[in-house]
Amino acid sequence: MAPNGTDRYPKYLIRFSAVYAFTSEEEGGGIMDFLSTTDPSKLGSSCAWIWMDSPHSAGYESWGEMRLRGGTGPVVHYLIFGINNNIGVVTGEVPSIERVDGPRSLDLKTQL
Repeated sequence: MAPNGTDRYPKYLIRFSAVYAFTSEEEGGGIMDFLSTTDPSKLGSSCAWIWMDSPHSAGYESWGEMRLRGGTGPVVHYLIFGINNNIGVVTGEVPSIERVDGPRSLDLKTQL
């Protein structure tokens, strides 16, 4: 996440685990559900929120003991709003957040 713009530091690397759902939507329409249940005047200038009454997280939480994707905490819907895209992550674990103060490489690994 780059709250001061992509060309400025600090930036923040957010790592999610136990992900139940992920969305990446165009900025114009991706927040309508959230805004329909949230008072925009209370949002301030932040670019990341927890959607406390998200129907998406409530739906996954209702699975109770199944926890197909893992996680030990409550199922929570995180929202990150950007200039061109809005990201939503429904997860059963608290994400880790790492501050990045300058350029660095990032290696992505996946298993098929």
